Amino acid sequence: MEQAVTSQGVVVDLLRCGEADTTLLFIHGWNINKEYWQAQIDHFCPRYQVVAIDLPGFGKSGRNRSNWAIEVYGRDILQIIRTLELKNVVLIGHSMSGDVMLEAARQDPSAMIGLIGVDNFKEVGKAYSQEELLTVDTFFQILPNDYSNLVTDFTERYLFHENTPPQIRQRVLDNYQNADPRVAIPIFRSVFDYGVKETTMIGGLKHKLLLINSDYTPTDTAGLQQYCPQGYELFTISGVGHFPMVEKPDEFNRLMEKALGQL
Repeated sequence: MEQAVTSQGVVVDLLRCGEADTTLLFIHGWNINKEYWQAQIDHFCPRYQVVAIDLPGFGKSGRNRSNWAIEVYGRDILQIIRTLELKNVVLIGHSMSGDVMLEAARQDPSAMIGLIGVDNFKEVGKAYSQEELLTVDTFFQILPNDYSNLVTDFTERYLFHENTPPQIRQRVLDNYQNADPRVAIPIFRSVFDYGVKETTMIGGLKHKLLLINSDYTPTDTAGLQQYCPQGYELFTISGVGHFPMVEKPDEFNRLMEKALGQL
């Protein structure tokens, strides 16, 4: 069932189904929307309560906001949990929303019972050089002037596997190219800003970190081992890019079942 709630003055559109005691709250990544979770919604609704949201700025949710910081998104997640009176919540965050669920867990660890990241936390503990930080700053300076071309290059260079189906490539490219740069760029900037303190935030986790990651880019397990105080579990999916939940939905669902079994 599609419905909407309000968080910090912004309308948040969501899908909700199932009536179980445990809630799976799906949070999509940058420039996409809740529809990327459709295969998971269909699979898990018979046995769980499932909620999939459009984050403010994306999908059918509102854009009437000026502060796009990850900390603000963390408050959104907690507000949604309170408004819907969700119990036994497991947060599932794709890409940038790994940091969103991390921030929600930092603000109120009692609001959820588990965290599952999807293709994120691959470089925990990485120290960025001044040259790398300067490159990021330069990228964001030129991005507003050539958003469509730069975001297309970024997507094709970093987010796809050679086996990513053409229709999924096109779907992602359409979503990225059609995003409003006035919203997409400051959100992307906030992801990088939060990334430099991600290791510190992970160090304060009260939950075990569960990850379902593609291996098209490696996951630094040494960093996870060092910085996750409650431990971690990595489930790897091969032959896909950055969107495993749509590239290999059946295998993804199987791995997610395993991850849920860790809770």
